Amino acid sequence: MDFNDILDLLQKRANRPPSLKEIQETLELSAGARKAVGKSLKAMVKDGSLVQLKGGRFALPGKVNLVVGTLSAHRDGYGFVAPVDEKAQDVFVPARHVRPAMHGDMVVVRLERSLRTGRPEGRVIRVERRAHQTLVGRYQVNHGVGYVAPTDPHLPDDILIPPGAAGEAKPGQMVLVDIVHYPEPSRGAVGRISEVLGDATDPEVEIKIAAIQFHLPYEFSAEALIAAGEVPAEVYDEDLADREDLRHLNFVTIDGETAKDFDDAVAIARLKEGYRLWVAIADVAHYVAANSVIDKEALTRGTSVYFPGACLPMLPEALSNGICSLNPQ
Repeated sequence: MDFNDILDLLQKRANRPPSLKEIQETLELSAGARKAVGKSLKAMVKDGSLVQLKGGRFALPGKVNLVVGTLSAHRDGYGFVAPVDEKAQDVFVPARHVRPAMHGDMVVVRLERSLRTGRPEGRVIRVERRAHQTLVGRYQVNHGVGYVAPTDPHLPDDILIPPGAAGEAKPGQMVLVDIVHYPEPSRGAVGRISEVLGDATDPEVEIKIAAIQFHLPYEFSAEALIAAGEVPAEVYDEDLADREDLRHLNFVTIDGETAKDFDDAVAIARLKEGYRLWVAIADVAHYVAANSVIDKEALTRGTSVYFPGACLPMLPEALSNGICSLNPQ
């Protein structure tokens, strides 16, 4: 089976897009190839190369006046769709035609002409892939109706919180809300509060909000914390095997005095001829075994992320600030 054969068929059948069965029969595929082409068509719809129309028919987006791409919404409600086809121009979508989509969704838009200006514009007709399952926002109650106002300015619409779905949240608190029902053309999204983050002015809450918005893990798994708790908190005699103990030297770190973890340090001695410099590097690998629970979690984080006065560490603090840090002694 050649993909070009499928694309050629869809080009020729632009006026009457074929179904999966028609594609299979036209290309005279074997039983194995029939299954393969079905999976391929689904994958192409998922990545935006094709669109699936009513009746299970498949078409090239441009041949049926449709565009597939990612919606970038503005705080005033309107948006632009960046097509999957990078050669195509972005499509303006007026606010009245954005729903049922939200910022970041992969959508299918139909190209139309504005009745007022005559300029081309798009109307969202379907959402192919949702960008958000959870959102961060401030919980509010107005005339007995609860809602969450998202902190992301690209998400201007409030999330309705039905009675009984607010949990322990109090008005004014920052919360994490799970989307239960996505928006539709005639109504907004509905959610359920899954976590109360706290007061909006609390610096720790601000860090949590930033971590959630930028998909930064701010909590370690229970397994990683248990494994970190099993690592010794001090250097034992057996740790000195095949090592030279230099703790008698006056090492100094080059980190600021507010730093919590010390990755490297230096010591220097004057000799008869010149100087000798020692550079000490924290030997994390001695305490974090390859492919261990801690190692795998560190891999997903990739690095520590620093905020003013705080840090989201790559390793649990028992390691990053403790035994894997060049602390005194």
